[in-house]
Amino acid sequence: MTISFGLASQRKKISLEERAYNLMGAKCVDEDGIMLNGKKIIDGGDEILSTNLQLASLSSALQNEGFDVEVSHDAGRFICNEVYYLGLKNVKTALFVHLPPLKYSSKENNVSFLKALLKLLDV
Repeated sequence: MTISFGLASQRKKISLEERAYNLMGAKCVDEDGIMLNGKKIIDGGDEILSTNLQLASLSSALQNEGFDVEVSHDAGRFICNEVYYLGLKNVKTALFVHLPPLKYSSKENNVSFLKALLKLLDV
């Protein structure tokens, strides 16, 4: 299993991403100064890949633990989406988690969330 994390600067909740899209839609340049907009991540690859995890029940269990969690159906079209798409393509089970900015959370909450997530996933 692979679990990846990224920052979602416009979100107020922790988001469990359900799917990734085979498309880059960058609105700014990456660290190499390249803007990949409209380019496929994998030519000829599936348009959408989804996790095999039951995110509704996982989200509910995390909410019962006191975390502000939602299921998201859109990981964006930038680096987080690319990482997730490649993870879903190459690993049996993958999950991408978007964390909100620290003004809506805290480092301690994020660490507690990670521990709870790993326990619920039995990893």
